[in-house]
Amino acid sequence: MPAGYGNKEEAQQSQRRRAGIEDFEDLKKFNEGDPLAHVSWKHLARGQGMLVKTYSEPVTGSNTLDYQAFNGLDKEGRLSRLAWWVVRLSEQQQPFALKLPHKTLEIGAGNTHRDQCLQALALFEEQV
Repeated sequence: MPAGYGNKEEAQQSQRRRAGIEDFEDLKKFNEGDPLAHVSWKHLARGQGMLVKTYSEPVTGSNTLDYQAFNGLDKEGRLSRLAWWVVRLSEQQQPFALKLPHKTLEIGAGNTHRDQCLQALALFEEQV
């Protein structure tokens, strides 16, 4: 993630883990709506019931998407990558902030925050 320096609160979060796809964390009982791709088929075949694998990943660095973090890309490349990250983090329900040269949107999550960030990126020309 193209992260900026962040703040003290974000640094404290870096010691935690969040739901993710990197490291196996635990097995839990299957609930309706759990992805079938996460079912532990070996446990089911052994007659141990339908269990789901959960994964986590470390929360590292800052949760700030920073325009300046894309060294070597032109303006359109930076805006495109930032928009992609805004959508991806929103889909994962991960809180994030957006830092542009002349505007900063504080840490937030949800559809409203996503829309505000995408609007700031779309109107970027007017900010410069």
